[in-house]
Amino acid sequence: MSAPRASEAGPARLGGLVQQVLAELGYDSQSPALQLMRGWRGLVGPEAAPHCEPWALCGGVLEICTDSPAWSHQLQLRQAELLEALQRLLGEGAPQRLRFRVRG
Repeated sequence: MSAPRASEAGPARLGGLVQQVLAELGYDSQSPALQLMRGWRGLVGPEAAPHCEPWALCGGVLEICTDSPAWSHQLQLRQAELLEALQRLLGEGAPQRLRFRVRG
């Protein structure tokens, strides 16, 4: 007998499924990338968050994509503040530099 299909088993909460898939892939809730995604809005603030997103975290550099050159510039002006907030959020896994790029 085969396993029940999702529709036969009833609905599942998406958050639980995401956590399950991430665990199966070897990511845990303490992963710097997951912590960054969860804390992004609080880190950059509600005004900036819709206009930017963390794109890549590699070699101590966080690449941030923005909607426009104006948002890249605005975030560059806040670079020291953002790096301090990233240090508080991520601890040892925090980036040492930020790089900005405009989507498109």
